[in-house]
Order: sequence, then C-alpha cells, then structure tokens
Amino acid sequence: MGTFDKTGAGLQAGLQFTKKRKLNGAISLGFGQISDDDPRLTNSGLTNIPSPNSFFKTSFFFTSYDVQFNIINNGSFVFFISQGVGFMAFSIEDENGEDLSAQTETRATNEDYRNSHILLPTSIGTRYKLADHVGLGVQISILNTNTDYLDNISSFGSSGNDNVLSMRFSAFFNLEVKRGE
Repeated sequence: MGTFDKTGAGLQAGLQFTKKRKLNGAISLGFGQISDDDPRLTNSGLTNIPSPNSFFKTSFFFTSYDVQFNIINNGSFVFFISQGVGFMAFSIEDENGEDLSAQTETRATNEDYRNSHILLPTSIGTRYKLADHVGLGVQISILNTNTDYLDNISSFGSSGNDNVLSMRFSAFFNLEVKRGE
C-alpha cells in the first residue's frame, strides 16, 4: 500500500483445535478497520487525468482456516507457526465517508476491482496455559491479501499486493468435549 502506515483495530473469534501435539487446525472469523492518509499523493488539478486518493478507510471481514505447527509444546506453553487460507471482503471510503471503489477517477484508467478476495494468513505466536481451562496468547500475522486495492490504488502505489500486519492478544477457554465412556 504505497506509504500508508497507520494502525487500526479489529476483533476476532475462533476455534482452536488442540488434540494433536504438533499439528492442529483453527477456524477464525474477524473484522477490522484500517485507514491512513499520504499527503504526497495529491490531486493533479488537471481534468480527465486520474488522481490517486490521499486518504482511505477500509473496513474488512474475513474468515480462515489455519494449519498450526507447534514448534514447542510442553503442555503449558506452545510456540507455533501457522499458514491459512480464507476469504476477505472489504469496503473503502474516502475522507467524506463516500465509497472510493465507485470513484474511478482516483485510480489509473481501466483499473476496476472486486471487494472480495482470497486471504493467505501467515502467523507466529505463543499460548500459555494459566489453569486447566484458561490461557493467554499473542500472535503476529501477515494477512497476505490477494488484492492491491485495500487502499483503492494499484498503479499509483507501490508494487505488489496490499498486506495487513495483525497483532492479536488472546484469551483461551478450553471447551474440552468428552465422548461417551
């Protein structure tokens, strides 16, 4: 995303499977918002020439399934890496709250895009079990979006897809299911 670099907030809920010692899965649902402005991207002032937006606010929703590999798992402490695949939908607004995706003059000629894409989140994190059924965790992820339009610009920005760096603080609650004895 060009030189946009502000932070945003979000919320996520998930189901982490922990039956296996080394390899487990997780299902996540989340939403968030990112926004930024880059005063170096200015309106050219000329008519009929595309001018990139210098501000954006993107709201997004995602769901993913991650495969988690536990590098360290001693029962109380887990250090892991994970790779996932998922779906992301987003909407973009300008500084006036207007839909930026409909403002084609803010992108290079013939640049149109969909507001939903495949997501490939890559993560590293830890979990610590405080008691039998409660734990805390920290996870850092790069959401690896499959779009270059989270900020509404592609050709006018830096090359490559836009990515979102996510830092998650978690509380875990064990929902152990015991089958008939």
